[in-house]
Amino acid sequence: MKRSGIMGLSIGCVVMLVASIGYAYYGASALATARYFKTDAQRKVASFEKQIRRSRARSEFGEKLEKVLARKDQLGLNADQWQTRRLEYEQQMVPRRKVHEILRSVASGGKSSFFLPRSFEVSVPESELGLFQNPPYDQAKIGFQLVGTMYLWVGGES
Repeated sequence: MKRSGIMGLSIGCVVMLVASIGYAYYGASALATARYFKTDAQRKVASFEKQIRRSRARSEFGEKLEKVLARKDQLGLNADQWQTRRLEYEQQMVPRRKVHEILRSVASGGKSSFFLPRSFEVSVPESELGLFQNPPYDQAKIGFQLVGTMYLWVGGES
């Protein structure tokens, strides 16, 4: 009886050990699954937070756009009421008087026109000369470049 009791106890211990190993494996598997779901949930939360930030930025942009469009209407800046002319004076040596005439004509539009420059450059051909000094007659030309768009009012009251 002692032998059968020890044998039964040994078998019971082995069964308990196998059950414990199975339970530990199940627990480890459940832990790995839980970690996966936790990581996936954290990734989704980060993605949703990013989408919320984008959505808020789009909403703010929409509000600003509505304000700009309302202001545009107040100022009468409808596209069908304006014509555009592209002005392009490529880099060249031009007499100072001609540069003055060009700049005066571009700037003197009042409410009926405005000029939107894309690039502008004025330079002297020699470093000893200055833009704001009267040069000798033979050196009265300066480097000039002006590129942009002239908007001309054609419709409605100005």
